[in-house]
Amino acid sequence: MTRAFRALGMAAFVAALAPAMTAASADRVYDIAAILSNTFEGSTPGNHLTLDLRPVVMDPNHPHDLFLTVTGQFQNDNIKQQGVIRLEQQGNDVYFTYIPHFDATVTSLSPDAGRFSEREVSAACSFTLAPRESRLFPSVSSYVRRNALSILRIYAQYEPLKVFFSLAAVVALVGAVAWGRFLIAFIAGDGAGHVQSLIFGAVLFNAAVVLAALGVIGDLLYGQRIMVQRIFERVRRIELALDVPPSHYEPGARETGQSATTGAQAGPHTEEREAVQA
Repeated sequence: MTRAFRALGMAAFVAALAPAMTAASADRVYDIAAILSNTFEGSTPGNHLTLDLRPVVMDPNHPHDLFLTVTGQFQNDNIKQQGVIRLEQQGNDVYFTYIPHFDATVTSLSPDAGRFSEREVSAACSFTLAPRESRLFPSVSSYVRRNALSILRIYAQYEPLKVFFSLAAVVALVGAVAWGRFLIAFIAGDGAGHVQSLIFGAVLFNAAVVLAALGVIGDLLYGQRIMVQRIFERVRRIELALDVPPSHYEPGARETGQSATTGAQAGPHTEEREAVQA
């Protein structure tokens, strides 16, 4: 029971302390204690717990201690636990300690609220809360640099003809420069010494032709994808008008009465037959 309550307390307060670490005040302990001094209700399925946190002064050196009382049901188990939360500031971090009270009669007003047995102290758990760096992009240019590859792929998917024809034009232009160099040398009577430019230009011209062909193929695939999307949309509209269930339906957590058409429960069950004895 002790391990279950420690895990429950850790999970509940890590979620509750997430917005508290964004406070702008220099006294982070006071900000977190002010936010946590409240009553919280469980909202997830199977969680009907009530967490009541009240300030309690047990030690003048720790004026922001909180007394925690957890009551209710969690996954059909009745929960009634209590303990003390101690917050201490260490530089920019906040040291979070939870000490349970195994005596159910202890409350925030009891004289024994600040007294703990050796068993309770050994069951205490603690961790450090550190402020998280901002996940926002500092500028538009940094966002573009980080997502340049994704942006290029998406643009090439919807505009393949422009992308590949532009690349083909650049490659063909470089090949034309190489051919022009060979042509100038050939007119000057020194063409034999610049055969490399001729070969290099031919290779670039072949690459430009391949890129142009890829652009044409990509444009055809784009048109086919748009056509398939429109056909799927029209078919689904017709199915909705005729009350036809979707062909890819799989029930979720809530029962809707609709039979599954995909997944493990969609097909008919295999008949059980006895093995043939040899």
